[in-house]
Amino acid sequence: MKPLYFILIPLLLSCSSEKKEIKEGEKAENESIAYEPKFPDSLKKLISNFNTSELPFRADSNLLEKLDAQKFVLLDNEQILSLYSNYVPSEKWNSYYVDEVIGMNLRKRNSTYESYLESLDLAMLKDANAYAIQLFAKEDIGLMLWGIEYSSYEACPFYAGWELYVSVIKEGKVDKCIKVGGIQSAGDPPAMSSIMGLFDLNSDLKLTRKLYREFTEDMDAGEPERERDFDTLILM
Repeated sequence: MKPLYFILIPLLLSCSSEKKEIKEGEKAENESIAYEPKFPDSLKKLISNFNTSELPFRADSNLLEKLDAQKFVLLDNEQILSLYSNYVPSEKWNSYYVDEVIGMNLRKRNSTYESYLESLDLAMLKDANAYAIQLFAKEDIGLMLWGIEYSSYEACPFYAGWELYVSVIKEGKVDKCIKVGGIQSAGDPPAMSSIMGLFDLNSDLKLTRKLYREFTEDMDAGEPERERDFDTLILM
């Protein structure tokens, strides 16, 4: 007959191994729960309308010039206001068209948009729409990239372009909203101007923005005036 300790040792080792596996399984499960972003109720149905990407992400001039509204899903006013919560203002990265797109959506909903179009005159805004563009996740942080496409009455002066925003989601709410870039062309010939706002979103949630402006009073008068600004923000 084998001594008792020869029987107990394998049993103890087996129990220890099972406990270790259970703990590791619980840890993995808890980690997956802890690192899943929680979105506000007002945005949960919207998540599937965003294209998903991994960080890092770069919005260069090629990407901005090829933005196509037909590839994205429209946002309604409730979604826009939710995404725009806790907007962080900036002197050089101003928000111009959020109020305008909300107004346009109200006209379309109230069937007054057609009469608005009939009243258009020089330099007036013709249309503005907001779209869901891209969704990123970093542990328990969600980043929702959305944008507004706008255009003026088809006469001089004219303007058209995009504004791009990132809404930072944490613990079931929009922690902040930041304007991250965009593109615009405008003119009243012979004067012309353009704006290009490029940005990088790194895997450590660092945002780098680069703003380029060009302006000329006469398209045939040589090189335009150029300005450049850039800054870096930590989103969380």
